Amino acid sequence: MKDAIEKNVHHIIKACSNLKEEAAYHVLNNESFLKDAKAILRYNKNDFKIQIISSTPQSKEEFDNPFNFLDGKLKLRRNERELVANVEDIKSLTQTLTDPFITAFYTKSIIADEIELTNKLKHIACIEIDEMPNFSAFPIKAVKIGSITHFRYFATSINGNTYDCYCHENEDLNKAYLFIESMEEVDIDEFKECADVILHCIAIFNGDWYRNDLFIYSSKIDDEEWTGYKSLQFHFVGESIIEKYRLCDSMRCSQYLEHVGQKKNSKKLCAGMDSEILNNIASKIYKNSKIKRIIELLIEGTSTKNLVLRASVYSVAIETLTNIVYNENELKLKPINEERLAEKVTQKLLEVIDEYSSFMEDETISILTKKINNINKPINVDRLTKSFSILGIKLNEHDEKTLKARNKFLHGSTPFKNFEIDKNKEKEFILMTSKLRLLISMLLLKYLGYKGHIYNYYGHNMSMDKKTLIEHFVRFI
Repeated sequence: MKDAIEKNVHHIIKACSNLKEEAAYHVLNNESFLKDAKAILRYNKNDFKIQIISSTPQSKEEFDNPFNFLDGKLKLRRNERELVANVEDIKSLTQTLTDPFITAFYTKSIIADEIELTNKLKHIACIEIDEMPNFSAFPIKAVKIGSITHFRYFATSINGNTYDCYCHENEDLNKAYLFIESMEEVDIDEFKECADVILHCIAIFNGDWYRNDLFIYSSKIDDEEWTGYKSLQFHFVGESIIEKYRLCDSMRCSQYLEHVGQKKNSKKLCAGMDSEILNNIASKIYKNSKIKRIIELLIEGTSTKNLVLRASVYSVAIETLTNIVYNENELKLKPINEERLAEKVTQKLLEVIDEYSSFMEDETISILTKKINNINKPINVDRLTKSFSILGIKLNEHDEKTLKARNKFLHGSTPFKNFEIDKNKEKEFILMTSKLRLLISMLLLKYLGYKGHIYNYYGHNMSMDKKTLIEHFVRFI
């Protein structure tokens, strides 16, 4: 394809594969039993095993706590490559008591040829995935890798820098990869943060949270083919969760509108998000740990089979999100919008308490005073519903019913008693959790600046359960 963006990832894949290969190294640490020791580096899924082989026995103190003798880092060398494993990344170890003395460290992170944190380079993150993802929710373009061209590429701007995200399937190796590439030189911590933002964007729109083994390859900006290797890092950041819970799908939206006789509106209503909206969403997620955690709760909640736990996790997510919306729109959510009037009402009530204080216990006065000082704060259920109205999301009666049940879920209970042995109640419970998931997604995406369609799994699930259809399969925000 003429306009396809060309990428070269051959050297990235090869470098990652080479690091995974079992190899012998020299230990560079000179501390005690590590001096002149040899090491074998062996890759396991989700970690590296560093097996230290020494002819020098450890003292009791060294055996009891070998980390004290690493000076913060375990350093290895093989030919021109130097590897570093930071002590805080070593998750476990095993030791032997006989010659040869073997200490095996298991680390979730390892760096080949460490670079300064402030050193600005271009970087590319590589994650091995089980199958090629669907990027239809994003402003996609064609990408060409080798002889293969496909539409699994999008770009976004975060904190003034551009990042390309794309996939590649290597048929020779029978493996697929997800890549995130910086188009300008940035420091390594900034790149990690922005790559994490992009992975959270994919998670919320696709329902797929890619993590597992993350490799980061660093080079100079003019190294278009990634042959000028500067550093390679490995990090295990957690297990991937793949749910394929696609919230936005232009084709599925168009097909549904055609099915209900609204084909003429499909082009306008079912358009995917443009680059500006994606950039705004990414910018709001950037360095925002609360928003990231809400996205993670959505993914983790969807993945669990335990319905009570799922509903509880969703309820924590919507509670957190509502608090964010409330704090940013506090005045709009207060029962009395006019600040001076609210102060006068509060003062009058406090005067009444003071007038009758001689007839009350100190604890009673304290409780009433606290309640009066909080009198202009909305109750939780009002926070929930008003958060939606502030962001311009209309709720129907089934939405409001689910939000009212949220408090039970939040405390680990459920309105569906004995659902474990009653199939009909279990189905109702599943439907309500899918409704709760939909409501959180609508509120979150609208808060992040998204405008467009959202696939309604609640309506879809009702149809699959052969219930009377009360909601369309697509909602718009």
